[in-house]
Amino acid sequence: MIITVKDIPEQGLVLQYEICPDKIKGRDYWQLDKALSVRASVRKTISTVEISVNAESVKVISCARCLKEEKLPYEVSFKRGLRFKDLSDKINLDEIIFQEIELSIPIRELCSPDCSGLCPVCGVDKNSEQCNCEREEE
Repeated sequence: MIITVKDIPEQGLVLQYEICPDKIKGRDYWQLDKALSVRASVRKTISTVEISVNAESVKVISCARCLKEEKLPYEVSFKRGLRFKDLSDKINLDEIIFQEIELSIPIRELCSPDCSGLCPVCGVDKNSEQCNCEREEE
């Protein structure tokens, strides 16, 4: 969503909209499963635009330990102040949201905090079955 600074009323704007998950580039270890529901508040001061955003969706991750695909709730909230030079300046709200999403997703995620992962010897998922592999103790 593109916002022109001069179009922001004195009392500010409250925006609610959705962003299709296809427009948000995930990584090989996560993607959004449904539309990102965005609620944004935009306010103009003398030389800045203050933005407050809360966005929610469901993300699909690949667990870093067991490699299982898991759906997890996803939420990102942030505030940002942007300086503007001219009232004709434009703000790409979606691009700002995409940047915050990229910064908020961890590089490694687990399906659950107590995930046991895969056996390094036989590769069995230790969350669902036990293996009888003997491991050397270091």
